[in-house]
Amino acid sequence: AVVSTQSGHYGRGVPPIVHFKMRFYLPLFVLRAISLHLVECLDLPTPSRVVEFRIELPFTVEQLEIGRRYTTIMMSKLETGGGEGVEIIINEPRQGPIPGETSGAVIESRYTHKVIYLASKVPSVIQRLAPTGSLEVHEISWNAFPYTRTYLSNHYMKEAFYFDIETQHLAGGADKENVHQLDEQNLAKRQVIKLDLSRVPSSDYNLDTDPESCLIEKGSLSLKEGVWVNLDEDSTSVPLSTVYSLQRLTFQWWGLQAKVESMIVKAQTRLLTKYYRMLVCSSDDWLDLTMDDIEKLETEAKNELDQLRNSDTVRGITIS
Repeated sequence: AVVSTQSGHYGRGVPPIVHFKMRFYLPLFVLRAISLHLVECLDLPTPSRVVEFRIELPFTVEQLEIGRRYTTIMMSKLETGGGEGVEIIINEPRQGPIPGETSGAVIESRYTHKVIYLASKVPSVIQRLAPTGSLEVHEISWNAFPYTRTYLSNHYMKEAFYFDIETQHLAGGADKENVHQLDEQNLAKRQVIKLDLSRVPSSDYNLDTDPESCLIEKGSLSLKEGVWVNLDEDSTSVPLSTVYSLQRLTFQWWGLQAKVESMIVKAQTRLLTKYYRMLVCSSDDWLDLTMDDIEKLETEAKNELDQLRNSDTVRGITIS
């Protein structure tokens, strides 16, 4: 686990009531201090599931940096409502080593700490078993593009829930076999899923985010039978980059571990497919944006997300 406010692995000696009320009563500088403490306490347990998603996209790596941050804002809004969704606690530049990054070098990154509320989005059996307030996930993330690292944790599960997402963005197709330099044990455990952005469950289908149908004027791009093509008669080449998202997961709950871990992998497959379909089909909106534009949108998004969580309708993907 990454975050805990009970005595034990993380946040030792901090009463649980602090966790429940800190976002309402503690000033921002205290939240930053707590966030730094969580980072210092981070360790990397052995995962029970290792899944590597590979997503080929018709953009340069440099373009993807803007595209990912823009799409994260838009997706957060679509997944927030009715008391559920995303709350941004911290979004700020950082300089220093990134936990889990093998070089240990001092790296400039964009650090975020978010809380994700899921009480109405998990299966009913989990809702019945989970104590009040336990279906909140903390996400801490370092964006040092083209490298990003994200850890998700839950104060109730503590060490029993561990979710680590390590992502590399590289030029070329999805043919590199050990981008994350896994050892033999984790390579043997790893499941590789190459996402096909042309296929989604019917419940997730949206014509506006269908890469085979949406009109992308600035790139003249389309997805045909799983292959990116350039519709511009003057140019047949397509810039190609691949997202390699390595996800290490453990959910230790007797009788539920295999089921819940499989549900999480299934939900991640749906979420990533929905996310990158949106990234592609919204590219006319973000290709000309600057980093200053993105940071302004991120600042505005914090207040918008707070308002959306207070709306009446739960929105977005549910875990089933």
